[in-house]
Amino acid sequence: MKDKKHLWTAVLAVVLGSAIGLVALVGCGAQATPTPVPPTPTPAATPTPSAGEHVEQGLEYLEQEEYDKAIAEFQAAIELEPDNAEAHANLGGTYYEQGKLDEAIAELKEALRLKPDYALAHYNLGIAYAMQGRPDEAIAECEEALGLKPDYAEAHNCLGLAYYAQGRPNEAIAEWEKAIRLNPDLAWAHTNLGVVYYEQGKLDEAIAEHKEAIRINPDHADAHLNLGAAYKKQGRLDEAIAEYKEVIRIKPDYAKAHFNLGNVYYLQGMLNEAIAAFQEAIRIEPDYAKAHLNLGIAYRDQGQFNEAIAEFETYLRLRPDAPDREAVEQEIAKVKGPAVELAAEYRNMAGGYSLRYPEGWYYKESETQVQFAESEEAFEVSVKEAPGIVFIAESATEVAESLGLAEITDPAETLEAMATKLQAKAGRVEAGKVAGHPAALADVSGTFEDVPYKGGLVVFLVEDRIVYGLAMAPPDRWEAFRPIFVAMVNSFSFFAP
Repeated sequence: MKDKKHLWTAVLAVVLGSAIGLVALVGCGAQATPTPVPPTPTPAATPTPSAGEHVEQGLEYLEQEEYDKAIAEFQAAIELEPDNAEAHANLGGTYYEQGKLDEAIAELKEALRLKPDYALAHYNLGIAYAMQGRPDEAIAECEEALGLKPDYAEAHNCLGLAYYAQGRPNEAIAEWEKAIRLNPDLAWAHTNLGVVYYEQGKLDEAIAEHKEAIRINPDHADAHLNLGAAYKKQGRLDEAIAEYKEVIRIKPDYAKAHFNLGNVYYLQGMLNEAIAAFQEAIRIEPDYAKAHLNLGIAYRDQGQFNEAIAEFETYLRLRPDAPDREAVEQEIAKVKGPAVELAAEYRNMAGGYSLRYPEGWYYKESETQVQFAESEEAFEVSVKEAPGIVFIAESATEVAESLGLAEITDPAETLEAMATKLQAKAGRVEAGKVAGHPAALADVSGTFEDVPYKGGLVVFLVEDRIVYGLAMAPPDRWEAFRPIFVAMVNSFSFFAP
């Protein structure tokens, strides 16, 4: 997915003021008459900085990203010389860096009123218009700059951005290629070209352009960000992570980089790391709607359902017109589940686990195993005509041997191995924690004694033992029965057998 903000970003040029000499210092006066007492030296007058000196000091602050100090210097220059076009242009440039586009445009327009043939001011105004999503005006200003300076590479870059915003990618590419011919080291032209190649599915070409931008400017945060996106698209997740971490090194408070890093961690199944990255993106940008959504998904997969619901609801509050609103609302309903009352408690002393189940249900236990059904009659025809659930606790070593695993450390891997042994087909595995212990849950389907069923499989890793459960129901009853099984799973607690 393209990120227009970063595609639009371009270096905003600033201009040094005219060279103005320093005011000469005033020397000490001569003694009037000799006296044995040494005269008190007359202090030198403190020179008043000129408008040009304020501009030069402002540019130094701008280079150091001390924007408020730079603004104060440019404003001081304008107080001394209201018609100083360079001071107005650089004040506009500083406002641009702060994201204050209206103020930037006003100052750049004033610079052009004072100096209509100011090519840099036309270019910068074009960039500001582009950032505001006003491509027609951006084109006009960039063309003005090129009329004054035909070989102006940066203005071709700006024109490319405006064409891109108008949905004219081929013309945009042509402008960026012109910019690169005029100035091969114009990093932003390489980056913008790489973004369009990415969108066109030309990933190798996109990667080459972003790498070239980074060669020119190793601290080009957006080039690293876009290179990470291309690596992710190619499935080169470790390389994508390295690029996103490099962005964060350069710009620690770049919320988009933390968000993208969280997405790759999620794809790698590193839920704790994904959650931390999404949380950091939200710390930097509290209204980052997509970060709230993806944090909710990670919480859901980790079994932190209350936290997941809170994040999903925050996403919908921030994006009331979200196109996926219905899907998110369905996910909230699925996580919450219908109200299920589990009034009775069951404890299996030999297995070291307890759970709650609906009042009036029938169960039958044998050592570390227990089987549940809605009634004794249902128990006798479970799977074929009625739902049934079984929970069992076993030694982790014995379970590993029976499943052909060297050891058991991952509940999701264990669940998938169990499903295979049961000759069942497992759906998406949801991994998380229940009562502080790693767990995995998935819907399954298969046949039992030649009777088809749908159901659920859950695995808990509890120190040196495995507790697992299997629910099976006639296919037409599973959806209605599933919330009861999930509620029973979430009610588990564990103790020493």
